[in-house]
Amino acid sequence: MDQLRVLRAEQQLTLRELEARSGVSKDTISDLERGLRKPRPVTLAKLAEALGIEVAELLEIAHPPKEPRPLSAEWALSVPREKLEREIKEADAGLLHKLLAELTGDEYPRTREDLRSGKERSEQGGGRIEAFSRAYDVWEELRERGEEAPEQGLPAFRKYLEALGYV
Repeated sequence: MDQLRVLRAEQQLTLRELEARSGVSKDTISDLERGLRKPRPVTLAKLAEALGIEVAELLEIAHPPKEPRPLSAEWALSVPREKLEREIKEADAGLLHKLLAELTGDEYPRTREDLRSGKERSEQGGGRIEAFSRAYDVWEELRERGEEAPEQGLPAFRKYLEALGYV
């Protein structure tokens, strides 16, 4: 758990100081930092409390979140537009239809960052516009392939296209 060492250093704590705060022996803390032993849940709880963080934060640092799955709405919103355009050119039409539905559905795709920060839907207006903008790129690719009205069944996206004068 190299991250434990990082967190301890950020707070400028020695092993002895963290031991005093947490009740976890300095030898155990040292072993954890060097990856010589796996932490028990009780130990994680004590260390997290002593560091003033949630256990989930300590675990998140230990296990960073995986990259969003390719051709998911979260992925499409997190990559540069050029990468999205490259990937959709090579993707199967079925996957593109799913991506279009994810980006434009009634349940706006929230990124991990939105979920972590606790952003409410009302604060995500700019993100919703970006989702529709990225969906438009997918829509164009489907239309270039001759797909019939990919916006059918996506009322919010259809309104967006109507507002732009494309439907």
